[in-house]
Amino acid sequence: MMALLRIALRNIWFNWRHSTAALISIAIAFISLVVFQGYMDHLEKVYFDYYRHRALYGDAIIENKNLYSKQGRLNPFQFQLDEQDQIFVNEFLEKRADLIQAKVRTLQVQGTVTNGHSSNIFLGLGYDLQQGLRMRGPVWAWNTLAGTPLEMTAAKDSMLFGQGLGRFMGCVKEKEGNITLPSGGYPPESRPFHCARGDMQLLASSEKGRMNALDLQVVGLMDGSYRELDDRLIQMSLENAQTLLHTKKITAESVLLKDLSKREEIIKDFRETARQHFPHLEIIPWQEHRAGEIYVKTMSVLSIFRNFVVVVVGLISALTVMNSTIRTVTERTREIGTLLSIGFNRRRVLMLFLTESVFLSLIGCFIGAILAFAISSLVNALHIFIRGVNFAQPVPLIIDFEAIRYADAGILLVLLNFVVVLFVCRRILVRKIVDCLTHA
Repeated sequence: MMALLRIALRNIWFNWRHSTAALISIAIAFISLVVFQGYMDHLEKVYFDYYRHRALYGDAIIENKNLYSKQGRLNPFQFQLDEQDQIFVNEFLEKRADLIQAKVRTLQVQGTVTNGHSSNIFLGLGYDLQQGLRMRGPVWAWNTLAGTPLEMTAAKDSMLFGQGLGRFMGCVKEKEGNITLPSGGYPPESRPFHCARGDMQLLASSEKGRMNALDLQVVGLMDGSYRELDDRLIQMSLENAQTLLHTKKITAESVLLKDLSKREEIIKDFRETARQHFPHLEIIPWQEHRAGEIYVKTMSVLSIFRNFVVVVVGLISALTVMNSTIRTVTERTREIGTLLSIGFNRRRVLMLFLTESVFLSLIGCFIGAILAFAISSLVNALHIFIRGVNFAQPVPLIIDFEAIRYADAGILLVLLNFVVVLFVCRRILVRKIVDCLTHA
């Protein structure tokens, strides 16, 4: 076996031109796979982080199971969580406080915002401020592009505008530019902005059909992520949202767990507990909620795109290696005939070429891994921003380093090269020894 390894290494050295061509093709394929998948991994994390933390969905959402039914769309107030529902949910979560990292009550508000000169339709969200801060976590604790987060201001009559809505209503940042950190989030500092009028009036219809008004002050501009939402978004405290709608009800309560693996246990426990007295309440992962439909569809498209690119890169790599291997093996036909004539059997010669292919693949993957890591580090250090199709803000181009991706790419390319060499060599080894020795 050791003699076979030495011969394989000697052949790689003496056939360095063909070896170099194979190494380059394997290294390029490795870099393409790892860098592309590193970017895709980061993109998936961005989407996941937005829904779980920034959008305050946590890990599971508790709401009335009929909220989005036909009746619920006609009269949403009827299917919101009343005070008894909230007491039951709070008691359930308090008993499992050791599993809960944050719990946020939310109330959705729709209406019109006006500054006295212009008005616009808004989609508002009222939430528990301090629990919302915990759910956003350290990365998104400071969630404003300009101004200050709701949790950081002393004014109770405050709200945040999506920057798109802010432009419509005369509230703009004084300094443009991308401030998103590579790890996500923004630098925790108040950035200046100005409004033509700081306090604005919100108008919304209450449960009894009355038109209520509430004056709030804009204390910051935020990124609504999606452009359509960014042009409508307002965030406020839950108390202000309930005052505007003249209600004590909430739309839903989101739960962020300390350990995501406990989610199914919590869901099963809640359903069993609520079945008897609160059968109208439901708890589901946000991925299964209608709010997570865009996420699920986007991840499905990204998965198809990822698999397509991996297949294309694999095929190109296979064709390149096959071309190089056919040329190498063909030019070494006499060498094969010589080995067969001095006592090597065909199986041993095949093992020799397969051993060479494994060595070449491992060396090529090693070189590719070094270059891929260097390229990823360089791209991350350059702080390149790209604008997504539906994103309101440009997002940083980040390539994540995942050891499993490097291992997967290496295994894939080693096996691919092994199969190609096996296929090519078997075609040569079926020839007679005389034909191999007289090959021109």
